[in-house]
Amino acid sequence: MDTGSSNMWVIAQGCAQPQCTGYPSSYRPKLKYRPGASSTFKKIPQGFYMYYHTGSVSGYYATDRINFAGVRIENQKFGVATAIANVFGYQPIDGVFGLGWPSLAVGNVKTPMEAILPQLDKKLFTIWLGRRTTTAYGALAGSIQYGALDTTHCDAAINWVPLSKAQYWQFPIQGFQLGQFIRTSVDQVITDTGTSFIGAPLGVLSGIIQMTGAKYSAKNQIYIVPCTTMFRQPNALFKINGKQYVIPSSQYVLDLKLGNGYCALAFFGIQAGGFGTPWILGDPFIRTYCHVHDFENKRIGLS
Repeated sequence: MDTGSSNMWVIAQGCAQPQCTGYPSSYRPKLKYRPGASSTFKKIPQGFYMYYHTGSVSGYYATDRINFAGVRIENQKFGVATAIANVFGYQPIDGVFGLGWPSLAVGNVKTPMEAILPQLDKKLFTIWLGRRTTTAYGALAGSIQYGALDTTHCDAAINWVPLSKAQYWQFPIQGFQLGQFIRTSVDQVITDTGTSFIGAPLGVLSGIIQMTGAKYSAKNQIYIVPCTTMFRQPNALFKINGKQYVIPSSQYVLDLKLGNGYCALAFFGIQAGGFGTPWILGDPFIRTYCHVHDFENKRIGLS
């Protein structure tokens, strides 16, 4: 479930790549889409290609009946992936369901979210991700409420933030602080469930490294800190729409079983260069605050 993209795709039964079966570290073999088992499947003579920051997927387009969360979509157009990037082999997923805006879709596709919005009580969805300090496959990771607020996991008080544009779930922040490092400029950010870390401008990342004492691990291609500092690092503070949002270090220092007593620092650098947004608020931010994605009013709510 990816708020940073809008298309849907699944892995084809005929994909012979080892990553299409799944690597042992993904905890389970992947489920593959079997076109021959569906009486409503229709192949479209159109190539399918999606690019992500971590790699790409390709194949062909098809239509079929889609059922999820108590709703049904007839003749939904989606990608059938016959080749996927190696990185997906390490993840316990069988495809991607885009939750972004229609303007972000590729391939002249009416997105699944476009299709289900008329069926919902409210044209919004709420995402709650459970806070955790260690990885545990099979545990409750979170929930998505389609057409409603999540009154079980989320606070009733919602801070509504207008979107900068209806493409990504994008809005401005007015400042950031971690320890003695302070940035007061107004920056554009997007929230993205498909990004595991927080992406920050390179200058900000340098300040974060200095404040946390992190070092770069060439083996893991991420910054790391001793796991003993998980609860002792400075809070990360974001100023959004007049409110301050606190990300405790337990949410950005992650125990990914790297070994030797080290944990991942869940920040990476973005060199926007005038194009794109300099910030991506990924899962550490989303785990800390519920997100209400409001299509009708072009806004996002944080609680």
